Amino acid sequence: MFNRQPKKITVFALIFLFVFGLISPALALKPDDPDYFLEWQIEKMSLPLAWDYTTGSPAVVVAVLDTGVDVKHPDLADNIWVNTGEIPGDGIDNDGNGYIDDVNGYDFVDEDANPAPDFSKGYNPLALSHGTMVAGLIGGVGNNLRGLAGVAWQAKIMPLRILDNWGMASVPPTLAAVQYAIDNGAEVINLSFQGEFPLLEFQQILEKAYRAGVVIVAAAGNGNHGVNGFDLDQTEFYPVCYQTADGQNMIIGVGATNQADERSDFSNYGKCVDIMAPGEEIYSTEAYRGPNTDLETYYGGDWRGTSSAAPLVSGVAALIKSINQNFSPDQILNFITTTADPLGYDYSSTRYAGKLGAGRVNAGAAVKAAAEYSRGHAEELAWQAAGWPRAYVTPGLVVAPIGAGAPEVRVLTNLGVVKNKFLAYETDWRGGVNLALGDFNQDGKKEIVTAPGAGHEPAVRIFSQTGTPLTEFLAYDATYRGGVKVAVKDIDADGQAEIVTAPQTAGKEAVKIFTQKGEVKYQIKINSKNFVGGVNLALGDLDLDGKAEIVLSSAKGGAGAVQIWTYQGKLMRQFSVADKKFTGGLSLAVGDIDGDSRPEIITAPESGAEPRVKIFNQEGKLKKDFLVGEKAYLGGLTLATGDYNGDGWLDLAASQASGDPVVNLVNGLGQIEANFSVFSQGYTGGVNVAIID
Repeated sequence: MFNRQPKKITVFALIFLFVFGLISPALALKPDDPDYFLEWQIEKMSLPLAWDYTTGSPAVVVAVLDTGVDVKHPDLADNIWVNTGEIPGDGIDNDGNGYIDDVNGYDFVDEDANPAPDFSKGYNPLALSHGTMVAGLIGGVGNNLRGLAGVAWQAKIMPLRILDNWGMASVPPTLAAVQYAIDNGAEVINLSFQGEFPLLEFQQILEKAYRAGVVIVAAAGNGNHGVNGFDLDQTEFYPVCYQTADGQNMIIGVGATNQADERSDFSNYGKCVDIMAPGEEIYSTEAYRGPNTDLETYYGGDWRGTSSAAPLVSGVAALIKSINQNFSPDQILNFITTTADPLGYDYSSTRYAGKLGAGRVNAGAAVKAAAEYSRGHAEELAWQAAGWPRAYVTPGLVVAPIGAGAPEVRVLTNLGVVKNKFLAYETDWRGGVNLALGDFNQDGKKEIVTAPGAGHEPAVRIFSQTGTPLTEFLAYDATYRGGVKVAVKDIDADGQAEIVTAPQTAGKEAVKIFTQKGEVKYQIKINSKNFVGGVNLALGDLDLDGKAEIVLSSAKGGAGAVQIWTYQGKLMRQFSVADKKFTGGLSLAVGDIDGDSRPEIITAPESGAEPRVKIFNQEGKLKKDFLVGEKAYLGGLTLATGDYNGDGWLDLAASQASGDPVVNLVNGLGQIEANFSVFSQGYTGGVNVAIID
């Protein structure tokens, strides 16, 4: 329930100033800023570890909605945001954003383009320096042999003045400033102030920012006269307690702690607090008026309040954004809260139990978690930022169980996120599903071809990637229950993809080639003595004549030999891959895995040997081999080739043929770029995989 209030809001900047106390310098490697040793919060928050990953990025903009920022401050000037669409001082709104000459932000109090503190009127010195203090904690220039280092010392600060010289704000400037931040590319908004009354317009504009992907950080607020913080479960303050219209948390609420990691006496607490951060004895930049004035120093302390704690968390959010700008506000909140350090006092049996957020922010752990996540999910994050789900014509994976699981086909992103799933065969059937992909209607979208494992009639089925059934036919007579291997390629250069099948187990002596409608085009008679355990197959134009060759090997139970056939039934070549004693069968794939413009034959044991992938040229000469997974794993691999990440280079999907349902995505150097489990925990039947490219 929101109550409409008069235009003047009682909103006070959360400021307290006390005598500064010296802090012993830490011994670890530090930036070269001479006042670094005064910033006790840096070591407490493990910022040096975070800086091993990133010190921030000029591409990340943090909007500081406050009393203005001293844009000429020697430790801030280089990090002040610049609106490149404006020509300074020409009196024209060059970029058409509704504001004239807003080169470094805007003053929404006096409605002019100078967002610095206003010395021309009466002021409270603490209020006047408040915005500059906040900006220094977030983005004071680091490692510049001057002053201090901010949390994100290369991020840009967008100064938006909404609080007057006494720390109070009105509604219209505040709303306009949030909109300005959204429109002009701010990725983090810092709100170091509190108000007593909820305003619908303020909640709505903040929700708009949140929906636009902006991280909003707000101070939890301080109690009366700097002591006895309020319980926000009983008395809410704003903006920290705003939620979305449907009740979601959209603001990172920050309480304050002291050097002992205990709650600061003045800090509010309760349901609106997500995280705690240092908020006492804080040293930062200050507004500078000149010598022999009440603002005659560029730096000072000690600042005390949740408005000092909030910008530290805004800085951490900016560091995480610097790792990957596609992180959402919710993901950033998760990184910050799940990596927090426990507080230095056990509050579990006190009135503060469960009301101090996740603990005290650990910047190093949060940034490390974000970096590790981004390393494996960069493309997924890009899709997320562009709008999920991504079109099905893009790279991805299709997986199905080899056995033991329901015959469920899953269409995944290249990082294992399920985009779609459907049943290829009856719900209660557990014989496994073999896979291939082919663009039969030449619309740029590959269809999914399935064939059953042993125990089912040999029904080959074609589905769209959304699971719509398109075609079905029997590869062999209806009484055959040995399972069917399947592959798709244009094998006769007629411009149409053919479907090639082979018997998965012994019992049939024919490799058959079909049109997409199930019409038999060609048939190759094979000697079952050479394929004791059945047949594995792969297709590829090995001689670059426009016609794909058919590569065969023995399935599980057979020897380690490879045969290459033409579609007309001519055996072109055969060679051994393993010693004569090996009977684990060979998985196969074909593709130009090393970028030499000629397809290679790729093999791996289907069972009974270490997971070693071998790459051969068309003559059968070994070019490269490498392990995929632990050497002790003997469960076998299934293989597929394709450009899984859309980078223009062919990659290999090597999945475990038994045990955990793990898919490994491997580049041409044999390096695993990503791996993930594709079925539920407890499934151990192995995975078949195909790559959408």
